[in-house]
Amino acid sequence: MRCTIVLEFDNGDWSVVKRVEVMRLHRSIED
Repeated sequence: MRCTIVLEFDNGDWSVVKRVEVMRLHRSIED
């Protein structure tokens, strides 16, 4: 699932920022 999200946001320089935001959201949900 994370890989899919990364691919969706892998569309520019801001993709790295979005990737971090998504990872933080997943961690918050998991916790």
